[in-house]
This record gives sequence, C-alpha cells and structure tokens, in this order.
Amino acid sequence: MTVKTHTLLTLGAFLIAGVFAGGLVGAAPAVADGPAWNVRTIAAPANLPPGGEGEVIVTGTNLGDAAAHASVAEPIKVAAKLPAGMTATSIEPPPYSVWNFSIAEPGFTCEVTSLVCEATGGTVLMYEWFEIVIHVAVEPNARSGPVGMSLSGGGATPVSVSDPVNVSGTATKFG
Repeated sequence: MTVKTHTLLTLGAFLIAGVFAGGLVGAAPAVADGPAWNVRTIAAPANLPPGGEGEVIVTGTNLGDAAAHASVAEPIKVAAKLPAGMTATSIEPPPYSVWNFSIAEPGFTCEVTSLVCEATGGTVLMYEWFEIVIHVAVEPNARSGPVGMSLSGGGATPVSVSDPVNVSGTATKFG
C-alpha cells in the first residue's frame, strides 16, 4: 500500500517564518512542545439528505513539534457522538491514512456502536494528518446538529470539539 502524507508547512515557509520571528537561533517555538492534536469534522455531502445516507469525515492533525506514537499503553483514540437522527453504518480509514493499516489489520480497531477508533501502533509525524470516514444513515425527521469529537493519545494533550452538521433536502449552492 502506498502511504501519502500531508505536510502543512514547507521548509521554505518555516525558514521565512523563523527569520520574521527574530531569527532561527534563540527564537521562540511557533508550535507546542511535543505532539499537539487538532480535530475537525465535515459532512459529505455538505447537506446530509433527510432519509438518505452520507459521510461524516473526521480529520486529526498533529500540529506539534514532535511525532505522535500510538502504543498499547497509550493508543491514539478518536471518539464521536452523532446528532440525534443519525446512525453510523460503518467506519473506515481512507487508503492514504498515515498509519498505513486498515480496519482489518491488527493494531487498528473501530467500533460502529460506540463510535470509537483506536490505534495501538503507528506514528503521526509533525504536520501530518489522517482521516476516518463514518458512513451514516440519516432518519427522515433528523435535524441539523453538532458532531462531538475527541482525539487523544500519542503523547499529546487530548482535545474535544463540536462541529455542526447540516441536514437538508436542498443541495449546497456553489459560488
């Protein structure tokens, strides 16, 4: 399997930022010491159709200055809480996950009923990110609401967010 990683800062941008921050020697660090999580969610399609299906995509990013290492003692764990009227039907990491394994392989598990995914092996390097896709069924009377997300482990401070998900029979307008 080919692993694609996603780098958020290029070396040139890092060097330029260091110069503007007062030089590279003795400059204050621009990021947290150690790994630092950021977690966000989006829906696909942007407006989930009532009585239909869609995806809630969870993106975890290591914004720290060190790699986040998953282990049995300290797994990297993603947990979700869907709004009322939405039910998870399956969970999957995309093929370009930086952990380089799938649900079927040992070391990574996802529970559809509890909406918890856990990695007990692998590494998320600085400025790299991964996505987990939650396939959802949307009840006909479902309403828009927040998706609660948490991301922990790998040596980083746990984070929690609540991102809105829209339920509407109207397609999202472009432009």
